[in-house]
Amino acid sequence: MKQAPEDAVLIAPENREYERHLRTYVARHAGALFNNWDFEARKDPVEAVHDLRVASRRLRALLEVLGYLVPDQASKRQALRKVTRGAGALREWDVNSEYLAEAIGHSTSHLEAAALEYVAVRVDEERASERKLTKKRLKRLSPERIQKGLYELVEDLVRAVLVAPLDELGRAALEPRVDTLLASLPDPTAEGGGEQLHQVRIHIKRLRYAVELLAPLLGAGYSDIHRQLKDLQQDLGRHHDLYVLQGVVLAQRDLLNTQGRKHLVMGLAGPLHRLAAEQRELAQAFLRGSAGFRPDEFRRLVLDSLRGPAALR
Repeated sequence: MKQAPEDAVLIAPENREYERHLRTYVARHAGALFNNWDFEARKDPVEAVHDLRVASRRLRALLEVLGYLVPDQASKRQALRKVTRGAGALREWDVNSEYLAEAIGHSTSHLEAAALEYVAVRVDEERASERKLTKKRLKRLSPERIQKGLYELVEDLVRAVLVAPLDELGRAALEPRVDTLLASLPDPTAEGGGEQLHQVRIHIKRLRYAVELLAPLLGAGYSDIHRQLKDLQQDLGRHHDLYVLQGVVLAQRDLLNTQGRKHLVMGLAGPLHRLAAEQRELAQAFLRGSAGFRPDEFRRLVLDSLRGPAALR
């Protein structure tokens, strides 16, 4: 009979603590995933789509961060990736619709309002179509199979982490992600473009997910590390949403232009100007914030925190 890790060696208390954290992490995010699977049945379907997508990302982090411990479980990532991607486009159309409603409410003329309402109708058509596609994508997946796969994944991970050297595990997971983020940060005196800042945001989120997954390994340093990452990210979400919306509005403006509908084209000039201006303001706010961010100190904080808990010294 195969011997369990706890039968073979004495399990250290910090490994037991990390096992509890790992199980709690998976239970929380799996609960969010399956509770929002039928997003249209939720009280707020828009928020449900967002929560579904975020839960799938955090569960994918299990394999992205710890997958090397359980290489046989690599295929589990595929279904979760399909959930993330399946809900991703709908989430963008939801956000576009919300921002357009906000812009219509702040329009400065009847012409602006008419032009924005024209775009909003097109967006809502795309949104309705994408909602149907998202439902079809999710129906092709089996929540029961994903749930079973997560259970198998967690049990395999637990067997691995119970005997893993946690200081080495934490360093292997966090150090390259820290270095990737720090290398991606733009010069605070430069003007960051939309795609560049989006990549920075992705690197921050990937590191945040890894930090949350490995929280017990960081001891008292966790709260400071997590706070700095949240502060660094705070302006980039809306910046990316506006960048995407600007592309949608520009595409509609170009279509109207080819149709000779010059008044509606004129009506979009002010909103496009304000979209660009707000993006610049958010980019500048991020760059001001990142100017106060100390990369070397942050890197040292992460690595020192991994060495910090007495049990890991």
